[in-house]
Amino acid sequence: MNDNVKEIGLILGIAIAIGYVILAPDPDAIPTEKVPSMENFDDHPISAWAAFDGRGGPCVKVRYDIKRDNTKLYMFNENGKLVHMTPLSLDPFKDGRRRVETYTWRLYRTEWSSDVTPGTYTIVVGTSNDRRGIGTEIEVL
Repeated sequence: MNDNVKEIGLILGIAIAIGYVILAPDPDAIPTEKVPSMENFDDHPISAWAAFDGRGGPCVKVRYDIKRDNTKLYMFNENGKLVHMTPLSLDPFKDGRRRVETYTWRLYRTEWSSDVTPGTYTIVVGTSNDRRGIGTEIEVL
């Protein structure tokens, strides 16, 4: 009986390993994103585009220039209601180098965000004390 249990365990282990190899998600199956051109980034230092995160979930990537202390991103829906903001605020580099960051706004429920419904959203670069600044709009499908 002891050999039968070992054989069953070995067969089960092999079946699980083969099943994982066959059914595992293909990392190449995650859709690729088209990053917009950054030629005019100096004229309007915020850019947003639809993308997919490392897990294949929908997200919006936002590239923005940090020029003021305590810079944060704010996302507003069509009615002007705040639906998301970056959890951290960032400062420009103290040595004078330009600081351009890319933020990933996940459109599904996470620790920092909730499910986002389709619509037009305005993304604003502000500070911890001021929600005004340059912005851009993006259509979430």
